[in-house]
Amino acid sequence: MPNVALTIIILLFIGAAQGFLLSFTLVTLKRGNRTANRILSVLLFFFSCLIAMHAFGQLQIQAHHKDGEEKYSHTIFFIFGPLIYYYVKSLTSRRLDLHLRDILHLVPFLIFVLLYYFLGLFSPRLDYFIILNMLLPWLMMVQMTAYLISAQRVLRQYSDAIRNSFSSLEKINLNWLRFLMMCQFIIWPVAFFVEMVKTDPVQVNTMWLCISVFIYAIGYFGIRQPEIFTGQMQNDEPASQLEKKKYEKSSLTPEKSRQYLQRLQEYMQLEKPHLDRTITLQTLAEKLAFTTHELSQLINEQLNKNFFEFINMYRIDEAKAKIKDEQFNHLTIAAIGYESGFNSVSAFNAAFKKNTGITPSQYRQNQLSTNPSSS
Repeated sequence: MPNVALTIIILLFIGAAQGFLLSFTLVTLKRGNRTANRILSVLLFFFSCLIAMHAFGQLQIQAHHKDGEEKYSHTIFFIFGPLIYYYVKSLTSRRLDLHLRDILHLVPFLIFVLLYYFLGLFSPRLDYFIILNMLLPWLMMVQMTAYLISAQRVLRQYSDAIRNSFSSLEKINLNWLRFLMMCQFIIWPVAFFVEMVKTDPVQVNTMWLCISVFIYAIGYFGIRQPEIFTGQMQNDEPASQLEKKKYEKSSLTPEKSRQYLQRLQEYMQLEKPHLDRTITLQTLAEKLAFTTHELSQLINEQLNKNFFEFINMYRIDEAKAKIKDEQFNHLTIAAIGYESGFNSVSAFNAAFKKNTGITPSQYRQNQLSTNPSSS
């Protein structure tokens, strides 16, 4: 066996061992979202098994290793789609309840286990397995694509729900989930390509090694950054996640909506709850004696905004007033942002520019040039 090929196979074994270690670490991790950690642990375990079996098959120590690797790998592939989908769901739900019907997601896996290991005993002809081996990569890719699209839809809905429940997003970082989904949309087409081409063994093993790096990066960051899914997100589940049937059973009549809107606007002007950097849909609804459903509907339908945009609108107006007021000239732009309810300079700059088309610094310069006596 060429030295290059042997080196890559050794690296694959090391990668599989690392995957098993990450899997064990995740399943024993006490902090963070334990349900999500366990699902990710199972995903890493199966993928590590796949890598190990592929590496064993490449050694070709015994003839049955290669056949066994193909059979096992083809069936294991059907587990990844449901696991990825439920991993995303577990991270975007306060509590993930699994029911008996969820077992249906394992039906493709069980069917092909049956085809390979039971029916194969009664039909041991070689062409039977050749047909299955040709058909399964296509079926696997169709299934994986469907689950990835579903998981991406869950992530997008959750992102929308967050913006309809929270006024500050700095502590709700979805970059990890976005990274996860990006990796999946890269990994599986590459795996499909490798399965279909199967040219030079060194190239195939190198591709497997690259895929392994992606997978174990997911496991590593899953251990390092579980805290981004805890805390505020767990305490206040986004209300609009429960309102996907867009207020079809709402008790808000047009007259009641007008009254509630007036109360809301008066409260915002007098009490200035937007200055509270931690204000959420739930806390504001409690102050007004509204339900979160009513307040969300009021802001969405009457003002055509989500909660995040609604609160930031008042914060930006507050910042504008402070920039124009001479008694705040001694404050820096950052200080004005904090005084107006923003949690960070970057969030202040982004929201201000989106609303006005210019940065807070440019807005101040415009004010100074218009009113030179205020400088």
